[in-house]
Amino acid sequence: MGSLELALRITGVKAVERALKGIARDSKRTAVEEAKNEAEKATAAERGERKRQSAAKKTAATRKRGERGAQAAAQKTERVAERASAETARRKASVLRRTLQLFRRTERGKRSEIRETAREEEKTERTRERNAKKARRRAVGGAVLGAGAAVGAAAVAVGRGAERTVGIRTQSEVLQDFMRTGREFLRSSTQAGLTEKQTAEMQKALADIGERTKTSTLGLLKAVSLTQEKFSQLADAKSPQAMKDYLDSLEFFAKVSRATGAQIGDVASAAAQLQGQLHLNADEAKNAIAALVKAGLDGSITLEDFAGTFAKSFGTFALARGAGGESAAKEVGAVANAIAKTFTSPEQAQTRLEALLNTLATKPVQERLEKQGVYVTDDKGNLRALPEIVSQLAALGDTLNLTKINAALGSQEATSALGALVNQDRAAAAGQKGALTLKQRVATATASGGRESIDKVLDAFDNSVFGKIDAANAKREAELIRSNKEIVGAIASLATKMAALENEFPKLTLAIDSLSPLISTLSTGVAALVGMRLAARAGGLGEGAAAGGGLLARGAGAARGALGAGAGAVRGALGASVAAASGATVGSLIGGAAVAGLGGYYGAKAFGADKGGEWIGTHAYDLIHGADEDRSTPSVDEAAAIVARVQANRRKAAEAAAIERSPIPGVPALLARSAPSPQAEATAQKLAALPSALDDATRAQTDALTRELRASRESGERDTRRITAALDRLRPRAPLGFETLEEP
Repeated sequence: MGSLELALRITGVKAVERALKGIARDSKRTAVEEAKNEAEKATAAERGERKRQSAAKKTAATRKRGERGAQAAAQKTERVAERASAETARRKASVLRRTLQLFRRTERGKRSEIRETAREEEKTERTRERNAKKARRRAVGGAVLGAGAAVGAAAVAVGRGAERTVGIRTQSEVLQDFMRTGREFLRSSTQAGLTEKQTAEMQKALADIGERTKTSTLGLLKAVSLTQEKFSQLADAKSPQAMKDYLDSLEFFAKVSRATGAQIGDVASAAAQLQGQLHLNADEAKNAIAALVKAGLDGSITLEDFAGTFAKSFGTFALARGAGGESAAKEVGAVANAIAKTFTSPEQAQTRLEALLNTLATKPVQERLEKQGVYVTDDKGNLRALPEIVSQLAALGDTLNLTKINAALGSQEATSALGALVNQDRAAAAGQKGALTLKQRVATATASGGRESIDKVLDAFDNSVFGKIDAANAKREAELIRSNKEIVGAIASLATKMAALENEFPKLTLAIDSLSPLISTLSTGVAALVGMRLAARAGGLGEGAAAGGGLLARGAGAARGALGAGAGAVRGALGASVAAASGATVGSLIGGAAVAGLGGYYGAKAFGADKGGEWIGTHAYDLIHGADEDRSTPSVDEAAAIVARVQANRRKAAEAAAIERSPIPGVPALLARSAPSPQAEATAQKLAALPSALDDATRAQTDALTRELRASRESGERDTRRITAALDRLRPRAPLGFETLEEP
């Protein structure tokens, strides 16, 4: 019972607790809901406030936008008004500027027209004066140049005679040699891979070397071609340093050539042989050449022999001895000259030297000589130096004679060579005057001795008259090489045209060749004539040389035509009427007949009127060379037509004149196959009447031109006055300002 009560009591307590908890929950829920409601009310109030504020802001923004729009509209209206005002101002200013520009252009045009009219008048006057001066110059030019040609030809002949006497080569000889040598040099340089620029630079460098060393530049060109052909040295010298070393070597070879009399090509070839067979560099090769020069002073073997006959001996020596270098070159040079003391022919000496070297290099011969007490090899088995072998044989005296040597060597040629060397050693040991041992020869064959000998000879040459001759020859060749492109080009152009001319007129050129005494004399003066023509042109004597047109037309007939003109000029200066008739006739046939330059004399004789020949010569010259732009030649078309007709018949008319006048045997018979035609006579009659007609036409056209210029000037002045009046009408009556101008 007690436990039941306790249980009921506990259950009641729990029920009360549950009831209390439920009441608490309900109270809490009610409080939360009330809080929520309060919060929602507050939120709604805030939202309403924000809406009111936003509406107020929008209202304020709308009001501001309206104000700004009103301001912008006002500003835009103001700017439009300003732009309209500025545009109006600019338009008014533009009207003013255009008006002023029009006025200035009109003023400038008026001044320019006045100046142009004045220039035309001055130009006409200058042209008239120039034509008058040219006519006067052409009237006296032929006689002046003819006399100058005669004097120049005589001076040139005397000078060339003196040059030949002392051994100075003429320019013609140098040029002919260059035409051959230059072709070979160009071929070699091209094959070696040099560019055109490198080839030209090398030519100039060789010319400088030739002038410095007073040797032949052509010889240097030949040496380059030779060494390139045989040893390809030029192909190995394309780099700047290699080319410098190559040119330095050539300069040394040029000095050696001048001092020894050897050709530069032989010296260069010998040096190339030494370089290839004895493995020398460029400096060692130069020292070896100097040593060979010194060795040759005590013998008879020259550098030409070492370049040709002894070309293989250096290689044979190197194989036999197993040695190279400068010492090998000295030894070969000394031995060769020693053998040549006995066998004077270089070929004999070379044959015996080769036989001796080849024989001593064989093992059986070495063993047989050792049995005789001569040791030809060293401890390493290499062949000893020849001076040492020869000294051993010489020391044996009579115990070793030629019979025993021959038995040991087994070669008659080797025996004779070795015997000659041994005998010279024995003679020197006996104190024979002038005899040298082979060791002494090798010891004295030094590079320094060779250079000293070379310098000594060159100094002797330079301090004598021969040095001046060498310098003159060297300078002539060097100058030609430096300017060969221009000189050869000009001569080649003339030569090809002359060849074409001779092919066209074979009979006439044959006739000229038959007149050898006269033509040879006159041809000497051709260069003087051409040179004086250039001087005359520069000095103011005018374009022409004779009264009828000066020297003949340039081109194919220039040189031979100058013979004819020169003959006429010499006739005027010296009175040689035969030279005038025959020389002028032949020259005219070749150089362009009466049209191109017979001169006033032959023009008068051939056509019957001095002025006719004079006019034809003058205007034919202009037609061929191009008339002066400023020249007033009113009848050029007519002159060209007449010249064409004269050219068509010039041969028959000129040949007939030659038959009548020439007293030289053979010419009349050669030219008698043609006779003058009726057309030629009719042309001559027209030419006789032509000058006066041309004078009338010239005066008429000059007057017409003057009238036209005056009318143009007057018309320009009238136009200027009209424009000025129009401008005056455009000018405003009120003071000038924007308000007085209207838009155009």
